[in-house]
Amino acid sequence: MRLLALGPILLLLLLSGRATAAVGLVTIPERETVRMTIYNSVDLTLVQEARTLVLKKGRNRIQYQWAGTLIDTTSLELRALESQSDIEIVDVVYPPSSPATLIWELESAVEGPVRFEISYFTSGVTWSADYVLRASAEESTGELEGWVAVDNRSGEDYPHAEVRLVVGTINLVERIRDLATGQEMDRQRSLNRAEVVDARAVLSESLPAAAAPAVAGAFKAKRPEVLSLRLADYHIFTIGGVQAVTNGATTRFLAIVTKKAMDLEVLYRVPFRSDTADKLYRFIDDAEHQLPEGPLPDGMWHVFRVIDPATGALSFSGSARHAYVSPGEKVELELGVDPAIVVKQVHEAYSQSDHHYDPKGRLDGWIDHDRWRFKLVNTKAIPVSLEYLISGNGDWTVEGLGGERRSETLMRHLDTIKAGQVLELGPFSVLSRRGARGTAPIQPPKLPVQPLLPLPIIRTSGK
Repeated sequence: MRLLALGPILLLLLLSGRATAAVGLVTIPERETVRMTIYNSVDLTLVQEARTLVLKKGRNRIQYQWAGTLIDTTSLELRALESQSDIEIVDVVYPPSSPATLIWELESAVEGPVRFEISYFTSGVTWSADYVLRASAEESTGELEGWVAVDNRSGEDYPHAEVRLVVGTINLVERIRDLATGQEMDRQRSLNRAEVVDARAVLSESLPAAAAPAVAGAFKAKRPEVLSLRLADYHIFTIGGVQAVTNGATTRFLAIVTKKAMDLEVLYRVPFRSDTADKLYRFIDDAEHQLPEGPLPDGMWHVFRVIDPATGALSFSGSARHAYVSPGEKVELELGVDPAIVVKQVHEAYSQSDHHYDPKGRLDGWIDHDRWRFKLVNTKAIPVSLEYLISGNGDWTVEGLGGERRSETLMRHLDTIKAGQVLELGPFSVLSRRGARGTAPIQPPKLPVQPLLPLPIIRTSGK
């Protein structure tokens, strides 16, 4: 049973010699420290509790109860943090008359207080990340805040916990929640113990000695800081300070903050044949952009722009979900169409060449020639970058416009447009082979001579 809703209850029953009855009852010790390492994908959290127990020489019995929680009973472990050579756990008993209870029996050669760690896997604790990016008025720099929300539905309160978040893949054969809630038959409830040991080893990995001072300092800071540690295919974020992870509640706290504004690149992506420009903010996940070492977890990004530096008034630019970002990888936040960038694409001419006929004289192949012109007006007060994506299929090429062939179906042209300037591209031609391919590559186009007509006038507000 649970006493006064104080969480999993630890009772120390002291036995003298070979006596089988309890000789004394020690007051339930409070948790001294708690570390929670939360991994979302398999609903898995490793909890490590440090408590000081008062032992007698000889046989001691320690009773642990977890009624009303989602603790995985097969993962509970007790180990001494002091005097390990003088203490031996000789048995673990699950009393048939006491559900959600186990008793550790240990033999001690020492008497007095000894620090122990109780660790276990639990379910029902998840975390998510979201970000707030505030761009400057000219959109050349931005300040970033990263927030972490921890939702606790495990049945247990952790009022003073060090929180660590895991990004990576841990392969457990069953979900912990199924085990803890009895949704599996008893004979099916055993985890692959080797995998449990491996997962526990990764999640409880100690930080390197060089990192210890940073962690200690973070506990004194008013604002949590992130310490990132890479372990093989895992990445563990330690949120500095002690957090209150209350059962039945979601706790949100600041985890990442740029020490100073980072450089932003404003990019406009224009698809082929489209008259709209999609706006993106881009930056690199690295120290030069004032970001902590390590990846950025996936989450929702909320982007604002400062419209009045004097008052700090903000204008909402948009929201975008972004996947996990590896260290050194570029972040691209898609913010939708920006009416301040005006685009016009015109299909000027179409012709065919290189006709091919089958033995019966029927046309079965040719090359299409499509001539295009492109115009972009930057009405903003800052220079912007353009990514113009030209698409095709089959055997195709582009003449009259430089760019990088990104794939079999995509070519990218990059450009920069100064504030208030107009960019015109073309005329350029897209050549596509149709029908019988033959063996000869596509030749440059032989377009009929036609007078070049000006693009339609693009009218913008105030112009």
